[in-house]
Amino acid sequence: MRVFGEVAGWISALTGLIGLVLGFFGLPAVVASPTAERVAATVTVTATTTVTATVTAPAGGAGGASGSGGSDGGSGSPSPSAGGAPSDVYRTATVDVAEDYGFSLDDDPLRPVKKNGKQRELYRWSAALWVDDESQLVVLGRNESGSHATCSTVTRFQDKVEVSDMKPGFRFCVLSKTGLVGLVEFKGGGLQEGYVRLKLTIWKGTY
Repeated sequence: MRVFGEVAGWISALTGLIGLVLGFFGLPAVVASPTAERVAATVTVTATTTVTATVTAPAGGAGGASGSGGSDGGSGSPSPSAGGAPSDVYRTATVDVAEDYGFSLDDDPLRPVKKNGKQRELYRWSAALWVDDESQLVVLGRNESGSHATCSTVTRFQDKVEVSDMKPGFRFCVLSKTGLVGLVEFKGGGLQEGYVRLKLTIWKGTY
Protein backbone atom coordinates (compact mmCIF):
# COMPACT_ATOMS: atom_id res chain seq x y z
CA MET A 1 0.00 0.00 0.00
CA ARG A 2 2.97 2.32 0.57
CA VAL A 3 4.17 1.86 -3.01
CA PHE A 4 0.76 2.64 -4.43
CA GLY A 5 0.66 5.82 -2.38
CA GLU A 6 4.06 6.98 -3.66
CA VAL A 7 3.01 6.40 -7.30
CA ALA A 8 -0.18 8.31 -6.79
CA GLY A 9 1.82 11.13 -5.25
CA TRP A 10 4.15 11.33 -8.30
CA ILE A 11 1.22 11.33 -10.66
CA SER A 12 -0.42 14.11 -8.71
CA ALA A 13 2.79 16.14 -8.73
CA LEU A 14 3.27 15.65 -12.50
CA THR A 15 -0.32 16.66 -13.21
CA GLY A 16 0.13 19.79 -11.16
CA LEU A 17 3.31 20.67 -13.07
CA ILE A 18 1.55 20.22 -16.41
CA GLY A 19 -1.31 22.39 -15.20
CA LEU A 20 1.17 25.07 -14.12
CA VAL A 21 2.84 25.10 -17.52
CA LEU A 22 -0.44 25.30 -19.38
CA GLY A 23 -1.64 28.05 -17.16
CA PHE A 24 1.54 30.10 -17.68
CA PHE A 25 1.90 29.80 -21.50
CA GLY A 26 -1.66 29.00 -22.42
CA LEU A 27 -2.94 26.25 -24.72
CA PRO A 28 -2.69 28.32 -27.96
CA ALA A 29 1.03 28.91 -27.33
CA VAL A 30 1.65 25.18 -27.25
CA VAL A 31 -0.56 24.33 -30.18
CA ALA A 32 0.50 27.31 -32.36
CA SER A 33 4.20 27.32 -31.63
CA PRO A 34 6.20 30.44 -32.57
CA THR A 35 8.43 28.13 -34.54
CA ALA A 36 5.55 26.72 -36.53
CA GLU A 37 6.15 27.22 -40.28
CA ARG A 38 3.67 29.41 -42.09
CA VAL A 39 3.23 29.16 -45.89
CA ALA A 40 1.73 32.13 -47.73
CA ALA A 41 0.48 31.60 -51.27
CA THR A 42 0.75 34.47 -53.73
CA VAL A 43 -1.56 34.43 -56.75
CA THR A 44 -0.93 36.79 -59.66
CA VAL A 45 -3.80 37.45 -62.08
CA THR A 46 -3.13 39.11 -65.46
CA ALA A 47 -6.08 40.35 -67.48
CA THR A 48 -5.75 41.33 -71.14
CA THR A 49 -8.50 43.28 -72.90
CA THR A 50 -8.55 43.71 -76.69
CA VAL A 51 -10.77 46.41 -78.24
CA THR A 52 -11.42 46.41 -81.97
CA ALA A 53 -13.02 49.49 -83.58
CA THR A 54 -14.29 49.66 -87.15
CA VAL A 55 -14.75 53.11 -88.73
CA THR A 56 -16.54 53.57 -92.05
CA ALA A 57 -15.87 56.86 -93.87
CA PRO A 58 -18.89 58.57 -95.46
CA ALA A 59 -19.13 58.41 -99.23
CA GLY A 60 -17.59 61.35 -101.03
CA GLY A 61 -14.82 61.99 -98.51
CA ALA A 62 -14.43 64.92 -96.17
CA GLY A 63 -15.00 67.45 -98.90
CA GLY A 64 -18.50 66.26 -99.74
CA ALA A 65 -19.59 65.07 -103.16
CA SER A 66 -16.98 65.26 -105.84
CA GLY A 67 -17.20 68.02 -108.41
CA SER A 68 -18.84 71.40 -107.99
CA GLY A 69 -21.88 72.54 -109.86
CA GLY A 70 -22.78 71.39 -113.33
CA SER A 71 -23.01 72.64 -116.84
CA ASP A 72 -25.76 75.16 -117.35
CA GLY A 73 -25.71 74.65 -121.11
CA GLY A 74 -24.99 78.33 -121.77
CA SER A 75 -22.15 79.93 -123.67
CA GLY A 76 -21.04 82.13 -120.77
CA SER A 77 -17.77 81.38 -119.00
CA PRO A 78 -15.78 82.72 -116.02
CA SER A 79 -13.99 86.04 -116.27
CA PRO A 80 -10.41 86.08 -117.63
CA SER A 81 -9.10 86.65 -114.10
CA ALA A 82 -10.49 83.32 -112.86
CA GLY A 83 -7.98 80.55 -112.17
CA GLY A 84 -7.33 77.68 -114.55
CA ALA A 85 -5.07 76.47 -117.29
CA PRO A 86 -4.20 78.85 -120.16
CA SER A 87 -6.04 76.57 -122.59
CA ASP A 88 -9.35 76.75 -120.67
CA VAL A 89 -12.16 78.13 -122.82
CA TYR A 90 -13.30 81.52 -121.59
CA ARG A 91 -16.22 82.07 -123.94
CA THR A 92 -17.84 80.95 -127.17
CA ALA A 93 -20.13 83.14 -129.24
CA THR A 94 -21.44 83.72 -132.76
CA VAL A 95 -21.78 87.32 -133.97
CA ASP A 96 -22.70 89.15 -137.17
CA VAL A 97 -20.38 92.05 -137.97
CA ALA A 98 -21.54 94.84 -140.30
CA GLU A 99 -19.54 97.66 -141.87
CA ASP A 100 -17.98 100.02 -139.31
CA TYR A 101 -18.80 97.71 -136.37
CA GLY A 102 -16.41 95.83 -134.15
CA PHE A 103 -15.76 94.26 -130.74
CA SER A 104 -13.06 93.25 -128.29
CA LEU A 105 -12.56 89.69 -127.04
CA ASP A 106 -13.25 90.58 -123.43
CA ASP A 107 -16.45 92.57 -124.10
CA ASP A 108 -19.35 91.55 -121.87
CA PRO A 109 -21.71 90.98 -123.51
CA LEU A 110 -19.75 90.09 -126.62
CA ARG A 111 -21.64 91.86 -129.40
CA PRO A 112 -20.43 94.26 -132.10
CA VAL A 113 -20.82 97.98 -131.47
CA LYS A 114 -20.32 100.94 -133.77
CA LYS A 115 -16.79 102.22 -133.61
CA ASN A 116 -17.61 105.94 -133.56
CA GLY A 117 -13.93 106.69 -133.69
CA LYS A 118 -13.13 104.25 -130.86
CA GLN A 119 -10.80 101.49 -131.94
CA ARG A 120 -11.95 97.91 -131.29
CA GLU A 121 -9.69 94.84 -131.24
CA LEU A 122 -11.47 93.42 -134.29
CA TYR A 123 -13.65 95.59 -136.55
CA ARG A 124 -14.95 95.75 -140.10
CA TRP A 125 -14.04 98.68 -142.30
CA SER A 126 -13.71 99.09 -146.06
CA ALA A 127 -14.55 95.47 -147.00
CA ALA A 128 -12.04 93.96 -144.58
CA LEU A 129 -11.70 92.86 -140.96
CA TRP A 130 -8.95 94.71 -139.09
CA VAL A 131 -7.24 94.44 -135.73
CA ASP A 132 -6.10 97.48 -133.76
CA ASP A 133 -2.45 98.39 -133.24
CA GLU A 134 -2.18 96.50 -129.95
CA SER A 135 -3.69 93.20 -131.12
CA GLN A 136 -2.42 90.58 -133.57
CA LEU A 137 -4.08 88.57 -136.35
CA VAL A 138 -2.90 85.31 -137.95
CA VAL A 139 -4.69 83.47 -140.78
CA LEU A 140 -4.61 79.69 -140.34
CA GLY A 141 -3.92 77.22 -143.12
CA ARG A 142 -6.43 74.46 -143.77
CA ASN A 143 -4.11 71.84 -142.29
CA GLU A 144 -3.45 73.79 -139.09
CA SER A 145 -5.34 72.94 -135.93
CA GLY A 146 -7.68 75.61 -134.65
CA SER A 147 -6.43 75.22 -131.08
CA HIS A 148 -5.07 77.42 -128.32
CA ALA A 149 -1.61 75.95 -128.88
CA THR A 150 -1.61 76.87 -132.56
CA CYS A 151 -3.09 80.34 -132.15
CA SER A 152 -0.65 81.22 -129.39
CA THR A 153 2.48 80.09 -131.26
CA VAL A 154 2.09 81.03 -134.94
CA THR A 155 3.59 84.42 -135.81
CA ARG A 156 2.48 85.19 -139.38
CA PHE A 157 0.95 88.46 -138.23
CA GLN A 158 -1.04 90.74 -140.51
CA ASP A 159 -3.24 93.80 -140.05
CA LYS A 160 -6.40 92.63 -141.82
CA VAL A 161 -8.24 89.93 -143.77
CA GLU A 162 -10.35 90.70 -146.81
CA VAL A 163 -14.02 89.75 -146.59
CA SER A 164 -13.83 88.53 -150.21
CA ASP A 165 -11.26 85.92 -149.12
CA MET A 166 -13.60 84.39 -146.55
CA LYS A 167 -15.04 81.11 -147.71
CA PRO A 168 -16.47 78.12 -145.75
CA GLY A 169 -13.67 76.77 -143.56
CA PHE A 170 -11.78 80.07 -143.41
CA ARG A 171 -10.25 80.63 -139.94
CA PHE A 172 -7.95 83.10 -138.27
CA CYS A 173 -6.65 83.85 -134.77
CA VAL A 174 -6.85 87.10 -132.83
CA LEU A 175 -4.44 87.73 -129.95
CA SER A 176 -5.86 90.32 -127.59
CA LYS A 177 -3.78 92.99 -125.86
CA THR A 178 -5.24 91.66 -122.57
CA GLY A 179 -3.82 88.19 -123.24
CA LEU A 180 -6.96 86.44 -124.49
CA VAL A 181 -6.59 84.13 -127.49
CA GLY A 182 -9.44 83.85 -129.98
CA LEU A 183 -10.17 81.48 -132.86
CA VAL A 184 -12.47 83.11 -135.45
CA GLU A 185 -14.30 80.91 -137.96
CA PHE A 186 -16.24 82.27 -140.95
CA LYS A 187 -19.81 80.93 -140.91
CA GLY A 188 -21.69 83.00 -143.48
CA GLY A 189 -22.49 86.37 -145.00
CA GLY A 190 -20.18 88.35 -147.25
CA LEU A 191 -19.92 91.58 -149.21
CA GLN A 192 -23.29 91.10 -150.87
CA GLU A 193 -25.06 90.37 -147.59
CA GLY A 194 -23.54 93.40 -145.87
CA TYR A 195 -22.24 91.42 -142.88
CA VAL A 196 -20.04 88.48 -141.97
CA ARG A 197 -21.07 85.81 -139.46
CA LEU A 198 -18.23 84.75 -137.19
CA LYS A 199 -18.02 81.98 -134.62
CA LEU A 200 -15.55 82.70 -131.82
CA THR A 201 -13.82 80.39 -129.38
CA ILE A 202 -11.89 82.40 -126.81
CA TRP A 203 -9.32 81.00 -124.38
CA LYS A 204 -8.64 82.88 -121.19
CA GLY A 205 -4.94 82.08 -120.85
CA THR A 206 -2.09 84.31 -121.91
CA TYR A 207 0.02 83.46 -124.94
